[in-house]
Amino acid sequence: SETARRPLDTSSFLAQGPMAERPRPAPASRLATGWSAVTRRLRFVIIVASCASLALAGVALKLLSRADGNFRLAHGTKSREASKKMATRFPGFSRANTLVLLARAHKDVDDLASLGSSYCAWELELRDAVLREFGPSSSGDSGLVRAVDSFCALDAANETLLAAGFLDTQRPFLRGARAATISISYNAKAAPSDRYRLGHWAKRRARTLRDTLAIPIAVGSTGLDPLLESGIKGTKKDLEGVDSRALPVALGVMAWTLGSLTMLVLPIANMLFATVVEFAIMSVVALHYDVVAFAPSVMMTLTLAVSFDYSLFLCSRYLEARRDAALSPADRVAVVLDSAGHTVIVSGTTLVCCFLGLLLFSSSVLRGVGVSVGVGLTCALAFNLMLTPAVLHAVGEPLCALQDRIDAVWARVLGAVTSLTRRRPSSRGRAASDENDGGEPLYPPQEAGGDGAAAPSGYVPLGDCTTEEAKVPPGGLGVRDDDGDDASAASGDAPMTTTTTTKTRRSRGEMQPNIFERLTRFLWDDRRVAALVVVLVVGASMPSCRYCLSIRSIAEPTALSPSPTPTERIYRRVKDAFGGGSVAPYFVLFDVPSGKTALSDEVLDAADEVIFGDLVSATKTAAGPLLIVSPTRLGDSLRLHARDYAFCAGRADDAATLTATEQSQLLAVCPSVNALARDYATPDGSSLVARVQLQSSAYSRAGLAWLKDARRALSKSHDDDYFAGVYLDGAAAQLADVISGLYADFPVVIGVTLGVVFGLLGVAFRSVAVPARSVVALCLTLSFSFGSCVQIYQRRSADEPTFLSTRGDGKGLAWLSPLICFSIIVGLALDYDVFLLARVHEFRFGQSCPPLDDRGALLAAVARTGVVITSAGVIMAVSFGALFLSSACILNQCAYLLSIAVLYDTFIIRTLFMPSLISLMRSYAWWPSTGPPVDDDDDSAAVGSRGGDSDPVAVAVDDDDTTTPLAHADC
Repeated sequence: SETARRPLDTSSFLAQGPMAERPRPAPASRLATGWSAVTRRLRFVIIVASCASLALAGVALKLLSRADGNFRLAHGTKSREASKKMATRFPGFSRANTLVLLARAHKDVDDLASLGSSYCAWELELRDAVLREFGPSSSGDSGLVRAVDSFCALDAANETLLAAGFLDTQRPFLRGARAATISISYNAKAAPSDRYRLGHWAKRRARTLRDTLAIPIAVGSTGLDPLLESGIKGTKKDLEGVDSRALPVALGVMAWTLGSLTMLVLPIANMLFATVVEFAIMSVVALHYDVVAFAPSVMMTLTLAVSFDYSLFLCSRYLEARRDAALSPADRVAVVLDSAGHTVIVSGTTLVCCFLGLLLFSSSVLRGVGVSVGVGLTCALAFNLMLTPAVLHAVGEPLCALQDRIDAVWARVLGAVTSLTRRRPSSRGRAASDENDGGEPLYPPQEAGGDGAAAPSGYVPLGDCTTEEAKVPPGGLGVRDDDGDDASAASGDAPMTTTTTTKTRRSRGEMQPNIFERLTRFLWDDRRVAALVVVLVVGASMPSCRYCLSIRSIAEPTALSPSPTPTERIYRRVKDAFGGGSVAPYFVLFDVPSGKTALSDEVLDAADEVIFGDLVSATKTAAGPLLIVSPTRLGDSLRLHARDYAFCAGRADDAATLTATEQSQLLAVCPSVNALARDYATPDGSSLVARVQLQSSAYSRAGLAWLKDARRALSKSHDDDYFAGVYLDGAAAQLADVISGLYADFPVVIGVTLGVVFGLLGVAFRSVAVPARSVVALCLTLSFSFGSCVQIYQRRSADEPTFLSTRGDGKGLAWLSPLICFSIIVGLALDYDVFLLARVHEFRFGQSCPPLDDRGALLAAVARTGVVITSAGVIMAVSFGALFLSSACILNQCAYLLSIAVLYDTFIIRTLFMPSLISLMRSYAWWPSTGPPVDDDDDSAAVGSRGGDSDPVAVAVDDDDTTTPLAHADC
């Protein structure tokens, strides 16, 4: 019994055969040791400086107000050229957004005419109030609001024929009309806070005046900016909800994975400090660079995700180094920086380069996202590489000691509970152990002179199960061949049995067999199975992968906003009653060459032929009919000529050809004619413009299809003798050009990103095979994710229910979701890939003692990273899957893309596909690099490695039939 309680001395057994142990870290590199020494010397300075960064919180919060929902048009696009022309010719129409107020009569009201003069009084008072608050001031300020148009305002100016489009009846009188709109045109380039304030103020003022005048109408507002504002607020709320739900889950799983609660101080500190610093930096960048409104939310979400992953890698490696060898605390940190720190640097640098690749897009929409996320990842990388080693140097051991005390207290509590709930022995058992009712072992050790019952052969005392000592039978240590046979049995020795528990083996840092290691061992041992797995994975993924290039984008603003919201409901009512184009009309600009005037007969005739001929004929049924306001016609039938404009302007000489009947008819409509001349033609006669409103939404697929047809018709129809150029402008046209430009750049960004990944991984691992294998895995993950998303959201049949909360005119993907999710998927997949490959490289290329062969390195790496990678992947999938609860279409689709990509990469690529490829490539897995030779007969043979069919591997057989590596003589 005393022998069993003494520490096991394996020196007498080392001569019996080759022994192998779990590979232990070799001394850290000079660079890692130097960096560890620097962080140790400056540990308190780094900690204090990190805490002082919280003082930047006030600056950081300013980013939320400086981020904008606008975007700049790329150079060379048709919309940019048309916008520049409109800005010089018609600044009132150029870069102007429209706020639409909808007034609807209550159900008990016949029509708006039955309200009498009170309704028009309400409209006029509202117009005057808006112009006083936001219109041009006496000091020369141009103001935010450029024009306020409504039926009553135009009717009061005797411009009744121009007012029909503001009533749901499309007729110039209130009788029969139950709904009317008020159109407020304002500067689209103003600050977001000013634009949003206009929308809220106008709606509140309209309702206040309604209540004052006691008019039975319902009032609501909509427009592009209100939709974007509701979308931004909803997206921020959903992302913040995801972060608040994901953070506790992530920390809980991390604590379970690490087996430590006290180490959670590191990820919490890294996430907090990195978020504050990145927001402070971007708040300054936003003063000089376009940062879209949703960029801060994406930046924060990715920073939290990456900080969690990196902290998990570093902390798990520190605890592993603490268990593996009797290293000093400083040496442990150096080992962590040399192994996990290298992994974090490779992963973080590659991720930053991938997101900075978004700068290749021609539009500022994604360039701002690329800069924001790049800054966020850099901050996360810096804090993990500076703050983490500093904290480990300062309080690493106290944190671990505190966790040990927590574990001891918890073990006592569990022991007490177990002893209270333990079932009493049966009568047969009590007859054999009458003297052991106090919890004593049934067979106590035979002390000298003791009278206890004799223990059976091979018995190990119960108390030894919680110690680090092992009971060694006289037969010695068992050695197993690779085929599982007991080598000691052949020599007549009894196989060894140990009593080391799982907790004890984990405390000693020994490799725990798990499902990932067993599966990888199975794939390696039979290359036919590995080849079959590769074929099955590719074959099963192909039905979805083939649709990855068939993405059809949706540009509807409602795809970005939660549903249902009051703004969206008003938008749909306006679209049903007045046509979707009323929110985003198009403008056709005719640039007249020098020597001609815009209101001459020849120019008016040519413009009328283009507008009412070519454009109308190019209009498909889904987009039409068109509502056109043009200087060539008044209403549907009254054709206008140069003499009509001359007569209404009071130039009698130019109107001498008019008959008395024609003059009397013109007198009734001269206010409307003069309004057309004032608003739709330049004073110098160099240009004229027409307003075109679609029946369908300008952002719908039908509206965007009409845009292409209209541009094609305009490019073929205009006569250079009458026009120097014909341009089509509008908010929908600008967004369409942005989307088409982004998707035209998308293949280039994909190619550059994969090229950067290939180059950085090749340099990091000094290999061509490693980056090639990673790029193939990335392409498979991306193709499957996007292809399956197209199958679910875009190719669903008409009788299938809409997947979760997907909405929009037509089936497709929100135009922004694939562009954003691409870099995120690359980042997460590459993060896990680098973590696995770095550990394989560490075990294979001599960064462990002893170095392992290809098989042993892969098995050791999978055994140690499988649980960590799977835990991180499941957390990310659950976190992103929470976005399924969002009612915004774009977040719903992003949730699917990110969740399916993470799950596919974690359970298919990292678990099956990548080990199978490495198994097939064997010694070529690191080509052109080659690992150090491993002599099969040397003592440095790897744990579980296979040098041949009969090469023995030294292991100890545990009581649960698992193998425990023993100490290596050279280490």
